[in-house]
Amino acid sequence: MMTGFPDKIFSVSKNGIDELALEVFDFQYRHNILYKSYVDALKINTRDVNEVHKIPFLPISFFKTHQIKTTLFEAEVIFESSGTTKTSNSTHHVKDRSIYTRSFMHGFEHFYGPANNWCIIGLLPSYLERKNSSLV
Repeated sequence: MMTGFPDKIFSVSKNGIDELALEVFDFQYRHNILYKSYVDALKINTRDVNEVHKIPFLPISFFKTHQIKTTLFEAEVIFESSGTTKTSNSTHHVKDRSIYTRSFMHGFEHFYGPANNWCIIGLLPSYLERKNSSLV
């Protein structure tokens, strides 16, 4: 990934979000083999993707059938879905756990304020045994 790209994402202003989204699309297209194949199969000319609403979304079902990775890397952690649909679990291959943590903390605090002001209690049966659950 480009140097400083995570910082760019976390510091983007409302005015720059569309431009950044198009930059992320271009990066994903160039560095994610599966996504490139999917976009090409849809016969989308990437030069025509000049507005956010034109960015094609990868079907969520692909996370059950493929390893979705942008660039080549060994995942620091692989999160799995709960499998409540009684089919195969979706997987999320995380390259850098610190960026993942920064992402959810940034989002949470954007909407709710400092995380240390909150106490979240949840009943998660069997989740403590599921070491790869992102919920835990």
